[in-house]
Amino acid sequence: MDLAGEVLRRTRGIQSLGYRLMGRWIGHMGRGQFQHESIRTAPEVKYEKTIGWTAHYSIGAGFAVGMVALDPRWLERPTLSRALAMGVSTLAEPWLVMQPAARTPSGPVPVARDGPQQAAGGSRRRIAA
Repeated sequence: MDLAGEVLRRTRGIQSLGYRLMGRWIGHMGRGQFQHESIRTAPEVKYEKTIGWTAHYSIGAGFAVGMVALDPRWLERPTLSRALAMGVSTLAEPWLVMQPAARTPSGPVPVARDGPQQAAGGSRRRIAA
């Protein structure tokens, strides 16, 4: 994902959302705020970039541990299909947890508050590109 984001940035000028904003979101959780009208306009949190990158890699490692916990025999006979299925299933977390938290209380309805790229369509374009 990181490599694909860098390729898109260099070849098409498409910036990823970055993990600074995820760090800001997580930082505000410690203060009891889980949802924001726009995370871009929320007050900055000290070390938000570090928090975001640490969370990104910790979540990825957690998914890997989860996959092995569900089927420890996979380590003995790894299959591409199981790894790809797990990879695709991890797309649900940002779509169903993180993105809705940055929207209105009405739920996971795409709202282009900060411009069309921040709505779900923008995310789909980045993934499909």
